[in-house]
Amino acid sequence: MANDEYDFLFKVVLIGDSGVGKSNLLSRFTRNEFNLDSKSTIGVEFATRSIQVDSKTIKAQIWDTAGQERYRAITSAYYRGAVGALLVYDISKHQTYENVTRWLKELRDHADANIVIMLVGNKSDLRHLRAVPTEEAKSFASMSIIQSIGDVQAANPKPLGENHLSFIETSALDASNVELAFQNILTEIYRIVSSKALDSGEGAQAPMAGTNISLSKSPDDAAKQGGKHRHLLNDLAAMLPHGRKDAKLDTKSKLYQLNELAELYNCNNVLFFEARKGKDLYVWLSKVPNGPTVKMHLQNLHTMEELHFTGNCLKGSRPILSFDAAFDKEPYLKVIKELFLHTFGVPQGARKSKPFIDRVMGFTFADGKIWVRNYEVKESEAPKVQDGEMEVDSKPSKGRNKELDVSLVEIGPRFVLTPIVIQEGSFGGPIIYENKEFVSPNQVRADLRRRQAGKHNARAEQHVERLAKKGDLGLRTNGGKPAPVDALDTKELFA
Repeated sequence: MANDEYDFLFKVVLIGDSGVGKSNLLSRFTRNEFNLDSKSTIGVEFATRSIQVDSKTIKAQIWDTAGQERYRAITSAYYRGAVGALLVYDISKHQTYENVTRWLKELRDHADANIVIMLVGNKSDLRHLRAVPTEEAKSFASMSIIQSIGDVQAANPKPLGENHLSFIETSALDASNVELAFQNILTEIYRIVSSKALDSGEGAQAPMAGTNISLSKSPDDAAKQGGKHRHLLNDLAAMLPHGRKDAKLDTKSKLYQLNELAELYNCNNVLFFEARKGKDLYVWLSKVPNGPTVKMHLQNLHTMEELHFTGNCLKGSRPILSFDAAFDKEPYLKVIKELFLHTFGVPQGARKSKPFIDRVMGFTFADGKIWVRNYEVKESEAPKVQDGEMEVDSKPSKGRNKELDVSLVEIGPRFVLTPIVIQEGSFGGPIIYENKEFVSPNQVRADLRRRQAGKHNARAEQHVERLAKKGDLGLRTNGGKPAPVDALDTKELFA
C-alpha cells in the first residue's frame, strides 16, 4: 500500500499550557525524535502518521497548537474538524494541571460535542519533582466537571457535567507510553466511527479512502453560503498558485486577527471576503503587517462555471496585469493599483506557479467602479496575403520569426468593485480615503421599500378621494352626502 493511501483520516489536536511538552510528544510519535532545546510553538504545526487498526489504515493528522495566550485567537479556529484531543499537563508543575479545566472548557466551546478527549500527564520521568499525584488526576478524569481543579478536595463540589476523559502518564524523553497514548485515542475514535456506521446500516460498505470523518452530523455548509461567493473564492484561489486559502474567520469585528494568520502562514498580502446577509459581498485587500487596507463592494459577479467562456489557461500560470490610465491620475487609485499588483501578481519562481504567461487580468476604472476581467492570450499563425488574396501555408514555419496573430479570449470570472474606504494600517488605523458617493446596499433596499410603501399610500389616498367625490355627488348608496330632493321627480309626484 502506498504511503498516501488510507481508509480513515482523523484530526487530533494537542492542547495545554506552553512548555508542557506537546511538541516533543508529537515528534516522538511521528518521527521518534526528542529535542532538548525545543522552543515554544508559534501558531500551529502538524505532522502525520499512519497506524493499523483491525486491518484498516488510519492516518492521524496531529495538530500541535500553541499554548501561549497571544495565539489563542488563532488556535481556536483549528479545533474545527478535530475528532480527538490530547489535553497535556506537566506533572512537575501544578499550575499546568490547574489550567486543565480552562482548556477543557475552551475545547467544549470550539470543538465537536462528541470529540474524544484524553488527559495526558507528561514528563513522568521527573518523578522526584512530581507536583500532581497520579490518583488525583485519575479522579478528575472520571469525575464531574467542577469549577476548578482546586475544588477536587472541596467538601461540596458543584458538578456541571461528566468529563469522561481517558487518562495516561507519558514521557517524551524516554518514550514511555507515548505510542500507547496515541494508539488508544485513535483506536477509540475508530470504534466510535465504526459503531455509528453499523447503527446507520452502512457497516457492509467501507468509507472511501482518504475520507475525512466527523463524529457528528454537521449541516451542509453549501446551503449556508452563497453559491456564487464560494465559487468566486475557488476561482481566485486557482488563479493565485502562490496563495494559501484558510478556513472562514469566526468573527467579523476583530479583523486584526487576520494579521496573525498572515504571520503564521508567512504571507505579505491578505485577500479577505466578507459576506453580509447572504447577499452582499465585500472584499478587503491589505498589505500586512503595516498596511494600507482597502475595502470594496463587489457587484455584478459572474463565475467561471456560470459563464462557460471558451478561454482557457494553464493552472498556475503567471498573469499580465493591465491597468486603465485612470489608475495613474488619482492618489487613491494609485494605492489600489499597488495592492492589486501585490495581490494578483504571481512572483516569478513562486510555489506551485508555472514559468508561463498566457493570460491577462484587466482592471478598468469607469463610473467610479473598477471592472475586472480575465483573458486568455491566444496565439495563432497569421495567414499570408499576396495580391489581395489570402493564402494559408500548409507547412507552418518553425522558429521565432514566424508571424502570429495575438487575440484575447475571456476566461472569467468577471466582477465589479466599488472602493469604499482605505485605511492607513492593516485592518485598522486612520481612514485616508472615503468614497462619499458610495451608497450601501442596505440603504438601497430601504429606499426601494419606502418607494413601494409610498405607491401603496398614494393608491390608498386616491381611493379615499374617489369615495369622497362620490359622496359629494350623492352617488354612494351608504354614507356620503345625500342627493338633493327634486320636487318634480316622478317618485315625489305620485308618492
